[in-house]
Amino acid sequence: MYATGEGQTNPPGVDGAVIGRILRSPVLTPTLTIGGQNAQVIYAGSVPDSISGVMQVEALIPANAPTGAAAVVLTIGGNSSQSGATIAVK
Repeated sequence: MYATGEGQTNPPGVDGAVIGRILRSPVLTPTLTIGGQNAQVIYAGSVPDSISGVMQVEALIPANAPTGAAAVVLTIGGNSSQSGATIAVK
């Protein structure tokens, strides 16, 4: 999934600049829940050839996640994503 608002990155970036070969990751550790279950975040960071400020999050869907439209909540530094975001789990 893609998100914005990851806060400060390492190395620091400039919002709106095109990301080159140096990928950036959030200083604070992101967590993700899918259907209320903790998901293992595999990668959270910048997207090559994209704009700084856009973050890609890759995670494993928990085995005990409910099927159907499951709520997705991304949290970084105590701030959570807006409600209503879902992912289809089969």
